[in-house]
Amino acid sequence: MTLSKNYNGQSIDKQGTFEVEDKITKLKLSIEGHVNSGSISVSLVLPDGIIYKSLTMDDSADIQWSESLNIKEGETKYFGTWKYRIKTKLADGSYHLSINTY
Repeated sequence: MTLSKNYNGQSIDKQGTFEVEDKITKLKLSIEGHVNSGSISVSLVLPDGIIYKSLTMDDSADIQWSESLNIKEGETKYFGTWKYRIKTKLADGSYHLSINTY
């Protein structure tokens, strides 16, 4: 799944979900973005409600973050319904969120 959006001064707060099925053995997550002014925050929340990763982007630097998780047998905390949250404050910029399962 890939989400991306360009903003021209908007302030929003949106949430959504995605599923990680119990047959998955690898999960790759990435967040990228650049902001000319304002801010963009992207958060990923585990199925148990704990924040897995939260990044706030502003005009101080472009951000590129990625992580690959190898899910071991018997490890269940990654399976189920994850949440993502995109929050902007007068943002002029864009973000790109990518979620891949294997």
